Amino acid sequence: MSLLTTTIAPTERAAATLRPFDVVPSATEAADRLLRQALFQPSAVAIMDALAAILVQAGVPLARAMVGYELIHPLIEGQGVIWRRGKTVEVETWRHDRVDTGSWERSPFYKMEVEGLLSLRLDPTDPAVVAAFPVFRDFGDLGLTDYLALRIGFDGTDDPAQQSGIVVSLSADRDGFQPEHLVLIEQLRTPMAIAFKLANERHLAETVMETYHGRDAGQRILSGRIRRGDGEWLRTVIWMSDLRNSTGLADQLPVDRYLSVVNAYADCTAGAVLAAGGDVLEIIGDAVLGIFPVRGSNSDTDAAQRALTAALDARARLARLREKAECVYTRDIEFGIGIHWGELVYGNVGTPARLNFGLIGPAVNEASRLESLTKQLKRPILVSGAVAALIPREWEALGPQDLRGVGRPIQVFAPA
Repeated sequence: MSLLTTTIAPTERAAATLRPFDVVPSATEAADRLLRQALFQPSAVAIMDALAAILVQAGVPLARAMVGYELIHPLIEGQGVIWRRGKTVEVETWRHDRVDTGSWERSPFYKMEVEGLLSLRLDPTDPAVVAAFPVFRDFGDLGLTDYLALRIGFDGTDDPAQQSGIVVSLSADRDGFQPEHLVLIEQLRTPMAIAFKLANERHLAETVMETYHGRDAGQRILSGRIRRGDGEWLRTVIWMSDLRNSTGLADQLPVDRYLSVVNAYADCTAGAVLAAGGDVLEIIGDAVLGIFPVRGSNSDTDAAQRALTAALDARARLARLREKAECVYTRDIEFGIGIHWGELVYGNVGTPARLNFGLIGPAVNEASRLESLTKQLKRPILVSGAVAALIPREWEALGPQDLRGVGRPIQVFAPA
């Protein structure tokens, strides 16, 4: 199974909102606290901290809690947010390509789905329950004595068959859940759904922005930089790549095969940019535009070195791809990479109703022309003199070169 687990400590800001109740909270007070946390900070981790704090302050002997839900994400199918007493919150993510071990079919949630149950209470100390649900095998060692599972829909129907919603498991120790605890939990069903739906929708917005606009541009858009003319000067290393013979491949191949080749090319190039800490600003058909901005403690040399690392990694990825590729067209993939440095305007351009957050300035055109020169000079990677001067290594000097559309020759170098 492809399971990624990250431990996330509650933020100071989130913790500051969780001052204890002066008295045991009513259901109304508990719901209000949970919803205010969701409005204030729509993070699944912060909301889980708030939920656990509310239940504990209400006297619930809560030892473990989990909320799981599906995600719309190109790599991740869903995630579970897990709270344990005395520990920081963990987030488990389940990838689309995970190996099916059959654990879902042996879980309480599967029983609820099959039987149409909205809630299920089990005794994890009962040997028959442990035999039916292997997840409880470790509960005895943890001192857990009571278990409650819930299914809560986002569509207002609480239909267990629907796909949009959350699953919740709450585990208690000591004397387990008392009747007043169960009443409170039941009254928090809708507030829990609203809170985690807000977190899910925020996560979706961030995923869409990063997937289709790049990490940096996506964050800027979500922060409100959405008006035409919003922008700033950006000092950056520009990384440009282009797939060779793309038009010929498009003419020869069916659509699915052509897309497979282009995606393999993107894995080599855009994948290398992301791995080196850069940002893929645009994937324009068969071209990749990446940037390595100079910000904070990151120097021009740091940015240039990371850009070169990405270029060398892209070529290494291509070599590995060719070794294992079964398709002749994939084995024949070739591309050039041009790396340049410059100060550009980074912002919104377009019509008032259709904008693009991108780079504007002559350095982008120069990087593109530098990449085009790789075919003529028969070098897969070319850098400008401005970039070569930033990286202390051995270079092959190719002299001043005329770039189409650029009014002056520029010094060009290739990695030796």
